Amino acid sequence: MRSSKLWFSLAAAGLVMVSLSGTARADGIGVQSRHLKAAERTALKAQIGKARQQNAAIFTKVAEAPKLAIEADQMKRGRAASITLPLRALGNDALFPMLEMLALDGPTRDKLPDSTWTTLRVGLIEAVGLIRDPRATPVLSAIIERETQFEVVYAAAEALGRIGDDASTKKLARLALGSGPKRVAVMAALGECRRTLAASALAKLADTSDETQRLIVIKSLGTVGNAWAWQTDEIAKSGEGTQVRAIAARALMGAFAKSTGYARSKAERALLVVDDPSTPALIAAAKKNANADLARALDALATKIAQNPAR
Repeated sequence: MRSSKLWFSLAAAGLVMVSLSGTARADGIGVQSRHLKAAERTALKAQIGKARQQNAAIFTKVAEAPKLAIEADQMKRGRAASITLPLRALGNDALFPMLEMLALDGPTRDKLPDSTWTTLRVGLIEAVGLIRDPRATPVLSAIIERETQFEVVYAAAEALGRIGDDASTKKLARLALGSGPKRVAVMAALGECRRTLAASALAKLADTSDETQRLIVIKSLGTVGNAWAWQTDEIAKSGEGTQVRAIAARALMGAFAKSTGYARSKAERALLVVDDPSTPALIAAAKKNANADLARALDALATKIAQNPAR
C-alpha cells in the first residue's frame, strides 16, 4: 500500500512538472478575451491591474490552481474531482486572479487530460460564483454563450445564478425556457438563482410529460425554494423568499400529483425542503380530484409535512 501511494505521488508530481514547466500562457481557459465586449475587457484589465497592485501574493496562490486540479483528479474516488473549496478558501481577493485565468491569461493545457482540464475550469468558475460578485457577470455570461461542454455551462449558469442580478436572472430564465443546446444545463443550474423570475420559469418547466425534464426541474425547485437557504442573510436580502417558496411549492405539488415512483419521491423530498406554509392547503386542494392511489400518497405527505424536522 505504501509503495503504491509513493508511486502515485511521484506520478502526480511528474505530471505537474510536465504540465506546468515553462512560462507559456494561453488566452482565458474559460472564454477567449476577444469574446468579451471591448468595454468589459478594458474594465476587467483595469480591475485586475488594481488588484495586483493591492495584493500580488494572491495571484501567485491562484496560479497554483492547475497543480491543485492535477492532484485532485489523480486522487478522486468518484467520477469527478473538485478544487472549488480550496480556491474559495483563498477569500474574496482571489476573484480577479481567477477571472484573469478564466478570461484573459490562463495556463496552456499542454498534456492535461480531459478530466483534469475540466476540474480546473469548473473549479475556477464555481469558486468565482461562490464569491457572488457582480463584477464577474461579463465573464460568466460569455462562458455560457460560447462554451459547449455541459459541465462548464452548468457551472457558469450556477455561478451566474448565485450572483442573481436582474439581467443575469433574465438571461438564465430565457435560456432555460428556450430550445437551444444549453437548455438542460441551465435548467439544472437555475435553482441557484433564487429570484421570483427564476422560480416562475422552473414552474413552467415542471408542467411537462417528460419525466427526465421533470426530475431535473424538481431538483432545481427544491434548491430555489430551500427554506434553510432563505434564512441566510446573503440570500434573504432580495426580499423575494416568500414569493419564491410559494411558487416552488405550488409547482412541486403539481409535479407530485403528476408523478409516480421515483419522481414522486423526489417531489416529496423537495416539498419537505421548501417547507412553504402553503403546502397543507395545496395538499387539501389536490385531494379533491385525486384517485385512491394519489389520495393515499397525499395523506402520507401531509403527515410528513406536519412532522417535518426542518421546522
